[in-house]
Amino acid sequence: RVHVAALDVNRVLNRPLEEPFQAEDARVEDPELLTSIPGLLDYFGNPATFAVFRDFMVVEGQAASPELRALDAAIAAERRAATAAGRSFWLPTLALQGNVSDVLSRSGAGSEPPPGVLPPPTDHNWSLRLQAALPLFTGFARTAVRSQATIEVERLTIERESVDRTVSQQIRAALHLAGASWADIAPTRAAADAALKHLELATDAYAR
Repeated sequence: RVHVAALDVNRVLNRPLEEPFQAEDARVEDPELLTSIPGLLDYFGNPATFAVFRDFMVVEGQAASPELRALDAAIAAERRAATAAGRSFWLPTLALQGNVSDVLSRSGAGSEPPPGVLPPPTDHNWSLRLQAALPLFTGFARTAVRSQATIEVERLTIERESVDRTVSQQIRAALHLAGASWADIAPTRAAADAALKHLELATDAYAR
């Protein structure tokens, strides 16, 4: 189970899966753990506060989920693609081209001015062209692109809802297990105290 957990940690941290690392022993008082926050464990005390705490942790977990963030980015990209496909029906494609050329030298008979005459200025040629194109018919290609983008948005939205439910279920399940563990702490401590006293009595009896 330790090796399986190490594989999962390396996957989350985007490290080579078999790369070894040294983990520190965790304690309840570690500042990195939620259990170190004063008063936090009081939320496990009764069903009402525990339900509020579960709802809060689900919201925090969903905001931090990399899977949900990736799906949100994909949905936003597909929506932009669908918007661009819809605009292609009425928004033309614009192209602007410019060209500048200089005639820096001349050759041949009469290319050089007579003595005492200044040379002619350099010739400049330039052109500027603006072109707009709006295809009237493209074999329904634009309609297909828009429909595909819309369907992809719907598919990603459904997938996000499924991942959202999965994340929520995992968080709530982990919290219920934690709540059950917290409820077992007091009886376990009492059992440990009783076992210690029993050990003392047994040791004394054997000594006698």
